[in-house]
Amino acid sequence: MKKVFTLILILTFLATQQQAYAGWPMGKQRFLLGTSATIYAAKDYWDIYGKLHTNSKTAFTSYTLGLFGSYGLSRRTDFIFSVPFSRQVSNQSTTDKYHNGLGDLQLGLSYNLINYKYKNYTSIYVGAIVPMYDKYDAQTLGLGMYGSEVKLMNTGAYTLNSKKGYYNLEAGYRQFFGSEAPWQFTYLAAIGLSLDKANHVSVDVSGVYSHSSDSTANSAVVLAGAARNYSYTRTSLTYGHTFSRRISLAVSGFYTLTGVNTGVGYGGSLQGSFRF
Repeated sequence: MKKVFTLILILTFLATQQQAYAGWPMGKQRFLLGTSATIYAAKDYWDIYGKLHTNSKTAFTSYTLGLFGSYGLSRRTDFIFSVPFSRQVSNQSTTDKYHNGLGDLQLGLSYNLINYKYKNYTSIYVGAIVPMYDKYDAQTLGLGMYGSEVKLMNTGAYTLNSKKGYYNLEAGYRQFFGSEAPWQFTYLAAIGLSLDKANHVSVDVSGVYSHSSDSTANSAVVLAGAARNYSYTRTSLTYGHTFSRRISLAVSGFYTLTGVNTGVGYGGSLQGSFRF
């Protein structure tokens, strides 16, 4: 059952964050490779004061393909990477703007600090954020800055009426480098349940608090996710199916519950993972 949960955990959190770490060690010389397809859209937005604006003349849509992987360097240490490719469409009054390209490459190491009877794991992730594009504007593939990230994770298994389940808690800090570069606090709380040996569901709540001296509040910038001073809380629901111990597929939907200087984003994602 441990191997099944490993797949469920990694897959579920990729569904919401496109990142390949979930606090559960891969295992020495184990390799997981996956792909994801995500649609994100926003038309309404919260301004810099947290006031909701509807019927905006600007809308934003992003179509993203992601590649992610995790390799067990040892029983406790995993190497992790993820990189997206996006096509972004910004509708501004009578003009549509398009932008395509690679986003931010994320790579780093996850180390298991301690485990309790192989049912509860506390791990730390240390990684880098590398922009894979030259320039950015109001419609951006990212902040266009190098960054670092530290994340603390606690993951555990539980049993509910003979059903196997898990939970995951994460708290992270990101620091970007450059003029008016932001620092960010990230968080995630998730709970999942196996319906049977092949099917599982999960729900999570995640968010970001980003602070910078740059308080740009233009609606086009905000909807495109290019603001540096912002915050949001988002929820996601995921259903996954495990075809074998090597292949899993999951579909998820997400919605932004509240925010400041950010769009009311919503969308869905389809992810496939292959374990070697």
